[in-house]
Amino acid sequence: MDHENFTQLLRHFVESDTWENEKLAKSLNVSLEVLLDISKFLSNLGVLIETPTNSTTKMLRNFLPYSTNDLHAGLETNILSNSQLYLFVSINSTNTYLKEQELSKPLLLCITEHQSQGRGRRGKDWCSPMVGNIYFSARRRVKISSQEIGCVSLIVGLAIIKALTLEGFTDLSIKWPNDIYQDGKKLAGVLIEVVSMNAEVSDIIIGIGLNIRTSQKYQKEINQPWANLTSAKPSADINRSTLLAKIINHIIGDLDELEKSTSENLLLTWPKYDYLLNRNVLVHQHNSTQYGICRGINEIGELLVESDGAIIAVNAGEVSVRTQGPSK
Repeated sequence: MDHENFTQLLRHFVESDTWENEKLAKSLNVSLEVLLDISKFLSNLGVLIETPTNSTTKMLRNFLPYSTNDLHAGLETNILSNSQLYLFVSINSTNTYLKEQELSKPLLLCITEHQSQGRGRRGKDWCSPMVGNIYFSARRRVKISSQEIGCVSLIVGLAIIKALTLEGFTDLSIKWPNDIYQDGKKLAGVLIEVVSMNAEVSDIIIGIGLNIRTSQKYQKEINQPWANLTSAKPSADINRSTLLAKIINHIIGDLDELEKSTSENLLLTWPKYDYLLNRNVLVHQHNSTQYGICRGINEIGELLVESDGAIIAVNAGEVSVRTQGPSK
């Protein structure tokens, strides 16, 4: 099912949350058999449900699908003209999809309503139900040194925070290297994958999952406290398309700046949002475990941990970090 037809279908349920199937099929200009196949597909995703007699279809989850018009209107002109946008109802993984594409344009963008195999850092699953969250990936070449690749996740996280802050969201922080928190709970995650790399240019994919309205139904799958943007601003009417366009503008703008400047300049605001700063941390690295106190990051984005009176630099690709005890 393509996204345009999906949007057309959901628009019908703005008028009424229940439709007789024959009338709905006629309105959509499809056969009853095709409609029932579509309903079954969306029923498996928890969006629609058929009655026991298959005579009516009911909307279970009310949310607005992405709008191509709003996405195009929100993206900066230079980004829109130099990008290829892929928009899906459901896909296995936005990162995986872009990895399989040729770089036909300088920037590839992939957005989906649902992921069946969403991925997080270190091979973890990313719960991606069809509830109106943001699941998005971008692929482009970045002219930076291989040493600065570790900074990309941090710079992307700061760009997302910048975009959300301008929309009025508060209590935001980043847990090194890729988790965005709100009020101490996980709001979003960033996954950076390198397709190819040499001394001067890297072909990278940036994957982002951002919670808009994940429900308690998915607690077991997520298995950690999480935040939703709608919980932070219950009365806010969040247009995902417009918000995502603004996030993309900030990310691409900062990556452009990284090519002209240095990562150190773009990381100047890191201490303001550093969730781990001066906290006791437990670092798992290879087959060893080490306790210490987080002392920020260095100019190439490595985590600095004070342990036994010495400062050690921890690489983002080699460790996981868990907060332990109160701040110091």
